[in-house]
Amino acid sequence: MKTGVIGLGDMGSGLAKNLLANGFQVSGLDLLPHRMAAFKAMGGQAAATAAEVGAASDAVFVMVMNGDQARSLILGDDGLVSTMPDGGAVILSATIKPREAREIGEQFPERLHLIDTPVSGGFPGAQSGTLTMMAAAAPEVLDRFAPVMEAVSANIHRVGTMPGDGQTVKACLQSLI
Repeated sequence: MKTGVIGLGDMGSGLAKNLLANGFQVSGLDLLPHRMAAFKAMGGQAAATAAEVGAASDAVFVMVMNGDQARSLILGDDGLVSTMPDGGAVILSATIKPREAREIGEQFPERLHLIDTPVSGGFPGAQSGTLTMMAAAAPEVLDRFAPVMEAVSANIHRVGTMPGDGQTVKACLQSLI
């Protein structure tokens, strides 16, 4: 399975590193040239646009700063869904508002899958591949993409089936912490 990562900062670089270590081909994108250089040095394939990442991937992690960035990179004119192969999955691992994840889900094409799965574990968890994921999607989708998710996570909690369910559980976790 070919994978992608959009957002190669502290968290996304760890996702990419662990995907590569587990034998996945990884295409990636970040706005900062030094992050792209580090990604290429670890063996990743640099892309110039989100659409380019989508065309090269069966599953793409989106690890960006906010919901507006996620929406644009996923659904925009040159976004992931414009080029991803049928049956592919966008793995929304960024922490955004539950409402934003639901809105992305409402506009998501039926030919693709959206896995709403924010993560916990911070920089150490991302770099060591021991993140905790709060995953929401249909059980068969989670089963199909489990190998990709397991490459970056020590704990995958299935918390629902709808976009926004993972973000809601993550918000509850943050409140408790």
